[in-house]
Amino acid sequence: MSKKESSGEFIWLAVSSILFLILLILKIFGGADWPWWCVLSPFWISIGLLLLLAIPAAFILSRQESEREEQSLKLLESLKEDFKEKDEE
Repeated sequence: MSKKESSGEFIWLAVSSILFLILLILKIFGGADWPWWCVLSPFWISIGLLLLLAIPAAFILSRQESEREEQSLKLLESLKEDFKEKDEE
């Protein structure tokens, strides 16, 4: 992970944490009469964004891995055929 990506993640974590603390303080001290799911929304949004990005990324990575396995199997089969041809000679 590059330094730029990790700083972006740190900024998002800091912003969502600060927003959560503001909403929590408002809820506890009566400044806002919101339900708890609204107060916890910065965490729910973070989890939702993570899932929104992680699921397609996992699918793409698994697809690439299966393509690599197929290429490796084809290479192995071609090497086996080459050895068989050399043995027959």
